[in-house]
Amino acid sequence: MKEAILSCSGGLDSTSLLLNLLRNGYNPHIVNFNYGSKQNKLELKGLKKNLNYLKKKGYNIDYQTINISSAMKDLYSSLTRNNLEVAEGKYTRETEEDIFVPNRNAIFASIIFAKALTIYKDTQNDVSICMGIHGGEHDLYPDCTPEFFNSLFESFQKGNFHSEHIHAYNPYVEVNKQKVLEDGLQSCKELNLDYKKIYKNTLSCYKPNEKGLSCGKCPTCLERLEIFENLGLKDPTKYEVN
Repeated sequence: MKEAILSCSGGLDSTSLLLNLLRNGYNPHIVNFNYGSKQNKLELKGLKKNLNYLKKKGYNIDYQTINISSAMKDLYSSLTRNNLEVAEGKYTRETEEDIFVPNRNAIFASIIFAKALTIYKDTQNDVSICMGIHGGEHDLYPDCTPEFFNSLFESFQKGNFHSEHIHAYNPYVEVNKQKVLEDGLQSCKELNLDYKKIYKNTLSCYKPNEKGLSCGKCPTCLERLEIFENLGLKDPTKYEVN
């Protein structure tokens, strides 16, 4: 059995990676982090819908939410602080810095590495740790680069027993977000899943309204709309203005 543990927000990237794991014969364990972002509850709601859908299709996936909001909700980011507004328009260096959550991926990776070691001890199977970081993020966020993740992973290996049984599986690290979506669509096809149902439940928006509708104006919404359009598809998620 190929074991994997995935940091999964319920967004497009991590959901596509979950589908990739299923397609490639892994037994995925999901960790969802509540780190105090404004969209956490809505992301989790969509993730649960997808997990229920996958369960009906025969994929009963181990899942856990870890609340670390008390440690992260006051970090300087427009995703976590109520007094900071997420900017509209395409990504710029200024909006990238305002959106960026300090050390977020390092914190997530540290926890899932520890969980992976526990899965190994319980099952005696090697475990892959997975994050939906992708190539298009390299110019945006410094904690999404291969250099950052590789050095972090090496440190975790040096600091633990049995770390030779833990491996990194991040298939999107060198590709852009459109390629991530293309991979997710291919997974849906091979797994006989309805991609519209899956991606309708994924939330990318950084400032959804109280009904859970995406704004369609923030940097990640614009990027998401663009990649669906590039593929000749209509984004099945709901926006305030369609």
